[in-house]
Amino acid sequence: QDIKELCPKVKNIKDFTASLNMAFKDAEINNPLRVAAALARWKHESWDFQKMREVWINTPQQQKYDPVSKSRVSQILGNTERGDGIKFLGRGLTGITGRFNYTEYSKYAGFDFVKHPEKLEELPYAVMSAAWFWKTRKLNRFADKGDIKGLVRAINGGENGLFDTIKNYKKYLEWFKTKGF
Repeated sequence: QDIKELCPKVKNIKDFTASLNMAFKDAEINNPLRVAAALARWKHESWDFQKMREVWINTPQQQKYDPVSKSRVSQILGNTERGDGIKFLGRGLTGITGRFNYTEYSKYAGFDFVKHPEKLEELPYAVMSAAWFWKTRKLNRFADKGDIKGLVRAINGGENGLFDTIKNYKKYLEWFKTKGF
């Protein structure tokens, strides 16, 4: 019931809730500040929990994902082969992006997401990959201080979606207050 209230647009509430419970445990997202921060950012990244795949329209920024662009972005993402940009586009609740992250998450999860990148769009992987990203980037340190600006910068290097994330965060914190937390 709580997840229905917090994430009303989720279609498969049972599997999403089970995935979220595993993810929260794995990444130690275990208090209202952490839950509110994680859900606020994940809501933004996934278009209100509706899209587990980056919208690819071949923007100038997305073109930088591919190594043929010779951009620093493709190097940071670890993309090495022509086509890696679109192959390793952002997937999951937090938008895991790039060959490097797909490779590292594959090692952690014990499944080859480099060979099967589309699996990151499915439950539980879409949620568990977000937890892995949260945990490996030590994002609880921002959540514990209520530092949403720092959190957003740590996730995407800038302030993309900052105001939406702050709005969501405040909404989730208010929800926790009404529940007595």
